[in-house]
Amino acid sequence: MTNRKISVKWTVEEDARLHKIVIENKLNGKILWRGVTRQMNYNKLSETIRSVRQCRDRWVTVVDPTINRSNWTVEEDFILNHLHNKHGNKWSLIAEKFNNRTTNAIKNRWHYNNRRILKNINCDIKCDKISWGEGDYDTLWDEICNLILN
Repeated sequence: MTNRKISVKWTVEEDARLHKIVIENKLNGKILWRGVTRQMNYNKLSETIRSVRQCRDRWVTVVDPTINRSNWTVEEDFILNHLHNKHGNKWSLIAEKFNNRTTNAIKNRWHYNNRRILKNINCDIKCDKISWGEGDYDTLWDEICNLILN
């Protein structure tokens, strides 16, 4: 018999509890995740036990109120494409240049934009194979922006 972990979805109540515990346990802007996890799992009526990584990942990607969930701007798309051209798929590095966008949101936006572009130019090349040359970058990006805006 294998020891498989069963993935259990987070509930609204768990999200609220995580938010409350994290806010209460910030120490000089740092979050002590082991303490947060202990409190999440303390006297819990549910069978679900959350790990340190689960609590941190849930906070960083979903619960943190500072996450920027606003619509993407053309300027952000331009910056994203430029940084991806420069750094490749280093999403964490790229995320440092954005105002509280998650790495996952940035990666998803890049793939979404590339799928839209390829669909509009009737291209069947996979989006991760595209690379713009340095010489024609500005011209291609102007065309891309026009496709996105239309």
